[in-house]
Amino acid sequence: MKLSDFSVDKPVTTVMLILIIVLLGGIAFTRLSVDLFPDMTIPVISVSTQYEGAAPEEIEQSVTRPLEEGLVTVDDIDSIRSTSREGLSQVTLEFDWGTDMDMAAVDVREQVSLLKRALPNEAEEPIVRKVDLDQIPILILGISSNQRSGIELKEYAEENIKDKLERIPGLASASIVSGENRQININVDREKLEGYNLTINQVTNALRQENINLPGGEITERPTEYLLRTEGQFESIEEIKNVIIAMRQQKPITVKDIAEIEDRYADRNVYVRLDGETTVGAMITKQSGANTVEVINRAKKELEKIKKGLPSDINIKISRDQSDFIKKSIATVQENVLLGGLFAVIVLFLFLRSFRSTFIISMAIPITIVAAFGLMYYSGYTLNLMTLGGLALGVGMLVDNSVVVLENIFRHLRQEGAQPIQAAKKGSSEVGTAVFASTMTTLAVFIPISFVEGIAKELFGPFSMTVAFALLASFIIAITFVPMASARLLSFTNVENSRDKNQDKNEEGLAVRVANKVLDSYQNILDWCLSHRKTVITLTVLLFVASLALFPLIGQEFMPSSEQNSFRIMLELPVGTDLDTTNQEAKRIEEIIAEVPEVKVAFSLIGDSGGRGSTSSSGEAMFMIRLTDKEKRERSTTEIQEAIRSKLPLIPGAEIRFAEASMIGGGGGGGSPLQIKIFGDDLDRLEAIAKQVKEEAKKVESTRDVYSSVDEGKPEIRLDVDRKRAADLGLGINQIGSTIETYVNGRTATQYHGTADGDTIDIEVRLAKEDRTDIEQLSSLKIMSPKGEFIPLDSVAKIVKTEGPTSIEREDQERYISVYSDLKGNKLGSVVASIRDRVESNIELSPNYRIEYSGENEDMKETFKNLSLALIVAIILVYMVLASQFESLLHPFTVMLTLPLTLIGVLTALFLTGETLSATSMIGVIMLAGIVVNNAIVLVDYINILRSRGIERREAILKAGPVRLRPVLMTALTTILGLIPVAAGWGSGSEGMAPMGIAVIGGLTTATFLTLLVIPTLYLTLEEIKEFMIDLPKKVKDKIAG
Repeated sequence: MKLSDFSVDKPVTTVMLILIIVLLGGIAFTRLSVDLFPDMTIPVISVSTQYEGAAPEEIEQSVTRPLEEGLVTVDDIDSIRSTSREGLSQVTLEFDWGTDMDMAAVDVREQVSLLKRALPNEAEEPIVRKVDLDQIPILILGISSNQRSGIELKEYAEENIKDKLERIPGLASASIVSGENRQININVDREKLEGYNLTINQVTNALRQENINLPGGEITERPTEYLLRTEGQFESIEEIKNVIIAMRQQKPITVKDIAEIEDRYADRNVYVRLDGETTVGAMITKQSGANTVEVINRAKKELEKIKKGLPSDINIKISRDQSDFIKKSIATVQENVLLGGLFAVIVLFLFLRSFRSTFIISMAIPITIVAAFGLMYYSGYTLNLMTLGGLALGVGMLVDNSVVVLENIFRHLRQEGAQPIQAAKKGSSEVGTAVFASTMTTLAVFIPISFVEGIAKELFGPFSMTVAFALLASFIIAITFVPMASARLLSFTNVENSRDKNQDKNEEGLAVRVANKVLDSYQNILDWCLSHRKTVITLTVLLFVASLALFPLIGQEFMPSSEQNSFRIMLELPVGTDLDTTNQEAKRIEEIIAEVPEVKVAFSLIGDSGGRGSTSSSGEAMFMIRLTDKEKRERSTTEIQEAIRSKLPLIPGAEIRFAEASMIGGGGGGGSPLQIKIFGDDLDRLEAIAKQVKEEAKKVESTRDVYSSVDEGKPEIRLDVDRKRAADLGLGINQIGSTIETYVNGRTATQYHGTADGDTIDIEVRLAKEDRTDIEQLSSLKIMSPKGEFIPLDSVAKIVKTEGPTSIEREDQERYISVYSDLKGNKLGSVVASIRDRVESNIELSPNYRIEYSGENEDMKETFKNLSLALIVAIILVYMVLASQFESLLHPFTVMLTLPLTLIGVLTALFLTGETLSATSMIGVIMLAGIVVNNAIVLVDYINILRSRGIERREAILKAGPVRLRPVLMTALTTILGLIPVAAGWGSGSEGMAPMGIAVIGGLTTATFLTLLVIPTLYLTLEEIKEFMIDLPKKVKDKIAG
């Protein structure tokens, strides 16, 4: 028994089965996590190694290279990148997409443990981390006070805010960022130190040895056994002052005799401000896989409780709230689904002119969507822009199958006067194969997307599978619910009530008369096309060729940008600029930001944030700006950026860059879409080429904020040690270097545990500030030899002022320097082409030097390549499905000739709307491969049915065209109108999906009209060619015989 017949004969069973689907889907919907994008496993692992005081070149030679050479043996590595900067080596391993990152992390940790022996003893333990998007803060708080110091505020935040937030389910950490960190400073008086014939290392060792607890074993006094311990940890600052360093003339020399002890804070390395006020920042991250919106909602509820107990002088503001954009974006997509569904229903009513028929098909939309939610939940997907976007794009398609089935049932009731049950069975059975083929062809184009590699799979895999789930559900609904409901709700009377013989003919309505006129006109036009096939085919080819001329005029980009309510400004002063100078310049920029009425919150991070933020030196600052909602302001984010840019002060040697708060995508340099890499060995030569490339890039009209990763060297004071002289005096390089490091940079001797809250505080030993401020003082510093003699530094080393690289970057063990650029507009492809032309024409590269164009350009090329492969596979699959449907190799070819015709509409629509060819518009083109053939299937299938009944070929075409005109127009219009909200880009976050909607609307519009005229023309032409080829051997044989 056919499924459609079963549903008609067993209506109660059918309804119960559908209700089960709705119930399970509804429960699944309530349990689906909400996020901005699908869960993405980034195949990247970083290995970070700190080596305090080491210059970038030393870091590269002694840390980075040994790690690279050892880690290259790990399986499935795609590339190795590294950055060596002052005091830090960062090695980044990029694995093949799809690699099991848990196992990869285990392999990397094992390899690092073997490589530790090759690293300097002074280097810290390498830290291995998997890169996870969940490490990005989802919530940033600014905690301020007009009465407390920075240390007091930080301590309050850690004791009363941090701990409470970190107890929230799903929240990973609440890291406190402050410019002031408590530290006990031992500021050694150099003159007293040398007067007592002591070294700074003796001070450090004395503090370390006196601040310990030691186990002493066990003592048994029957029947009790006691644990013996020696308690020696410092319990007060006074104990630190009285630590004995050495004996001189039988008199103990204590720490307070040669140093000033301060319980204050470490040297400030960062300023944190919120709306111009000094603040303490709280960076909140979620656990991997946790629901972003739920975690933030819980955190906000907890903050409300915390605020009730806050002292009056403390204020908490939210600087960044990722859930705002997520909720607004998801709400926008949900609105688009509802609007698209409403438009589709209106189209159906205008065509069917029957409330009952419209109701039957309208019910297919929510049932299908709820069923899709169930399949999404059991497949592990989340509600995000991509999965909901798939439903928004497909909402018009969800009724296509139901429209074709109902329209055929409707036709049997109206034209043949069949009984409802008979019409339902016969009508659904007649088009069942065509509907199945249409569903399979559409599924065939989405399934290959889930098998592509790279970021395209991570983003569009869930999108394609969601559409596939919905289409599969729509097919089931079309062959079960629609026939069952039609048999019970439709009848000849209510279908034909507008044609009742007793009804006044004038009440038949304008719609009916217009429809009849359209059918007559279409039949006449179709007849003309069949009679002038050469003209029709020639004009179609010319139109296709003309549309290809638009291709160079359409820009290319990786992903369309979305209008977000936030952006960043990066300030980079000349290398070596001190923190106080950077802070003063940052204040000037903050004043300009404060004057912008659309700015809601401005969070500033100035200087080195200790790895918690995005700045990395005393000469850098970052401003994270949050705007009022898009609907509440007249200016766009770009216009606001331009307004701020025009008011920024001219700071000599400074670079100021703007970056949108991009949620995904490639690129480097703080969000720059274009990265140009210059590879080679010699750093000086690389810097020279980079400067040339930078100048050439600036000359391209569409570039903006062009900068290099090493525009200037960092000022250095280099000690060139005379090894022979040092050896003669018994001094080693390590001893000289470590002693100077302790003198100038300081060394953490031990930790103080005597705080009331149980926190540990570093005890830092170094020379007093007045003894370490200039080169003269440095040159006269003394180092104790093994013989107990004090050797001046300048007697064993030359002190030279020079410049060194701020960082050294490598990729696959080869040095490179990057040039970054932002863009005016969105034509990334044409900008890259223009820069490449200028560089190749004006810059002559030495042998072994080369240039690569990376960033979003690399992501774009890789994604386009993967999606192009998916398109080819989709076309092959569609052909196979059609060949199976028609049991013919020729008819599928006829149907698939609609595919190139879609490019006419796609390119024209993108050109007219100013959109680009991007990953999302490419997905639209792939979707079209499955959508546009559906109408041709319905048309060609009915032509074949009529021919099988003995109707002549041309007459079958002329009869099938008008009969299938209405379902073709209905399915096309429901899809097109259903996509209008998506294509219009209404609401937050919808701009990214707009090119996809525009591409589908443009391609489907042209393909629909061409399908109705060109496909019948091609069908007749190809059939005649087929007959000619079959008859040709016979004619040749007859001619020879004659």
